[in-house]
Amino acid sequence: MEVSGKSKPKKTFSLSRGSAEDFILFCIPCDRDGARVPAKGYCSTCKEHLCDTCYKHHKKQTPSCHHILLDRDSMPTTPSVPVVQDEFDSCDDHGDEKLKFYCKDHDIVACSVCVTQNHRLCNVVYIPKLSKHILDSEELNEIMAEMKALEDNFKSQIKRVKDEMKAISQNHDGIIKAIHQFRKEINTRLDEMEKHVVKEADNILIKQQANLNDLSTGVKEITSKLTEKRKRIDNLIQRKCLDKLFVEMKKKQQRNDDNKNVKFYDTVQKKVVSEIKLTESPFDVSALTDDRFVVTVPDGTSIHFMLLRNQHIVSERKVNINEDCYGIAYSQDKLVVSCVNPGKVLILDLQGKILQRLNADKSLFSFPEYVTVNTAGTSIYVSDYGYSLENGVKQLDWQGNLLDTYQQAEVGKYLRGICELNDGTFLVCLAQDSDDNLRRVSDSCKPCKITMNKKLGKWYPEAVAYCQKSRKLYVSYSEKGFYKPKHRIKIFKVDWC
Repeated sequence: MEVSGKSKPKKTFSLSRGSAEDFILFCIPCDRDGARVPAKGYCSTCKEHLCDTCYKHHKKQTPSCHHILLDRDSMPTTPSVPVVQDEFDSCDDHGDEKLKFYCKDHDIVACSVCVTQNHRLCNVVYIPKLSKHILDSEELNEIMAEMKALEDNFKSQIKRVKDEMKAISQNHDGIIKAIHQFRKEINTRLDEMEKHVVKEADNILIKQQANLNDLSTGVKEITSKLTEKRKRIDNLIQRKCLDKLFVEMKKKQQRNDDNKNVKFYDTVQKKVVSEIKLTESPFDVSALTDDRFVVTVPDGTSIHFMLLRNQHIVSERKVNINEDCYGIAYSQDKLVVSCVNPGKVLILDLQGKILQRLNADKSLFSFPEYVTVNTAGTSIYVSDYGYSLENGVKQLDWQGNLLDTYQQAEVGKYLRGICELNDGTFLVCLAQDSDDNLRRVSDSCKPCKITMNKKLGKWYPEAVAYCQKSRKLYVSYSEKGFYKPKHRIKIFKVDWC
């Protein structure tokens, strides 16, 4: 029954239904009649699995007596289907052209016009030559795993938000019940106090529910988009649209790479004049000299040293810290770095060697995101994101002793970026959508007044920087929520009083 020297069926792929039927092959002719009969052989000519009865009849019938048959030991172990012909996407710049080519040098997909105009000297490959092995590629597996992990993470965040909202509601009900019980035990002179406390409790509830509802809406929106995108890729995989799948993967990678760039923005020309892509998303930056600076990469547990050469960013070296580095400041030939897991502050030399670990007993910080050092170099100021009443600005000496604290006593308002002004005071961002979302504190962590040339508006600030020469303030922010990406920068002319 086995015939050697014959070519294998062309353009077939093994499929998996993801169920208990993964390892059971059925007779195709019987399956068409609605019966599920285990396969005992295979016809290479018809490209179909056959049960024992169909296998025997196949050899006897005149039309199929010369077909090439394989017995149970030689037959394919997976069902086979023909390849579905792909349709190429149209080019955004040249609508009549299809995205059939991939430039390895620039890591982008392109049409024939794009290749002719912009990639004549590049290493360009026809996409079908690359995509035929994409289903077994590690890159596809990593993307699918990453999207699934993100989807699961956001679903867990939605559950956490619901649980917190329920706990807040229960806590609110308990406060009101306790207030009513207390009122019964005292005389009517406490009525005004009761009304005030109830009002404050309601305000706290409203603010917290508004923040959590905002967060929940954002998480649901992101989760919905991820689910839709994952279903689209799943559909392309099932239909074997390999070219579309390849293009979709590269588009997603190009969008993700936007969040991994360090950009040099010229405030005079008002445009980005240079940028450099990292393997992970950067978080904070600090200048060492006029043309050298350092960048923290939390997910990469590393610090990157960079320099500006003719207005172009050049990577100098990378130092692995093995800590989730967030905020960074430079003073006295030392780097001060904040870490959040657990909360601590590291003192390093310029070679990346850890000289000190502040908060060794893990009791001083909750979530220290940003850090700065005063101009005199005598104190370290840490903006502790924290939760509830734990957040605040912590003033430390270089041995890690707590000197003073600016306590952020308003529930639901979280401290973010911090910077020093030319008069020795500090500005701190609050993640909230109100006009009071920048706070000014003295070098001893006492509240100060702040006057600006225009109202801030309802926005969510993240990081803040101050230029002493131009007396301008630069604040990164989002208009939709403190969890949204901070893609914009507000610029203010400021005066202090």
